[in-house]
Amino acid sequence: MIKNTLRLIFVLSFFHLSLGYALTFHLPYPSDAVVGSQKIVQIKKGDTFYTLARRYEVGFAELAKANPNINPYKGLKMNRAIVIPTSFILPNTPRHDIVINLPEMRLYYYPPEKNTVITEPISIGRAGWETPLIETKVVEKVKDPYWVVPNSIWDYSAQKGIFLPRVVAPGPDNPLGHYALRLGDWSILIHGTNQPFHIGKRISSGCIRMYPEDIAYLYENIDVATPVSIVDQPYKIGWKNSTLYLEVHPPLAEYRGDNYEEWELVRYLIANAAHSNTRINWQTAHKIFTQRRGVPYPIGEDMY
Repeated sequence: MIKNTLRLIFVLSFFHLSLGYALTFHLPYPSDAVVGSQKIVQIKKGDTFYTLARRYEVGFAELAKANPNINPYKGLKMNRAIVIPTSFILPNTPRHDIVINLPEMRLYYYPPEKNTVITEPISIGRAGWETPLIETKVVEKVKDPYWVVPNSIWDYSAQKGIFLPRVVAPGPDNPLGHYALRLGDWSILIHGTNQPFHIGKRISSGCIRMYPEDIAYLYENIDVATPVSIVDQPYKIGWKNSTLYLEVHPPLAEYRGDNYEEWELVRYLIANAAHSNTRINWQTAHKIFTQRRGVPYPIGEDMY
């Protein structure tokens, strides 16, 4: 009996430690916007991009962008250092409720009456099935949802020789997972997934997917009528103390201009954020723009 109890405690402890949980940060002063810090960890036996991403609450693409010299689809070498991108510039939005930044593939939740932000990786709609840019709210919370397969998804799958059922009951085969939040009048859900290795990719049919443990937290902690803003901000600029940071993500194809237009937009955003006494390193800024690693880097400082 004691041995079985100890074994259960070990299993539960391992489960808790092996999964990521929502990253929570104290909000900076209103004049600042950078939270968190990067981690550098050593790869251990059995680690993959998928297990590392979930353990540290980042998406697959985030981890890949931050480590361009590591092939995410090959076996990882033990003891090799890998960057965990857990530093973020907050989106340029009011700091309340739920904000979803599509090119970043990340959700930010500002709990009411708490000076914190909780951020979690997501998956979004693939090309042709884009997640819309909307201002909406949560209108329904559903536990163990049934998936009523939309005709568009049923037809698309049938063209590939995959004939889905019209309704999928709750359980391990349900792609909505155990929890779903319905948004406004749209057929858009924030929901879990039975394929967590897809988090951090453009892979859904328009809905927003989350790790099972992340949607469980959100489901338990938000109320119906919580506002949700879905935005497109591939370029984020923010201050931390007297240093200005730039964070660049690959823009979504459906909103991307040519390279010159995108760089001019970044220059405008930097100039708009800079103070009269800020010295900008434009060479560094352009390098960050070109590399698009999704990690905040310093590009300027206030000179006194």
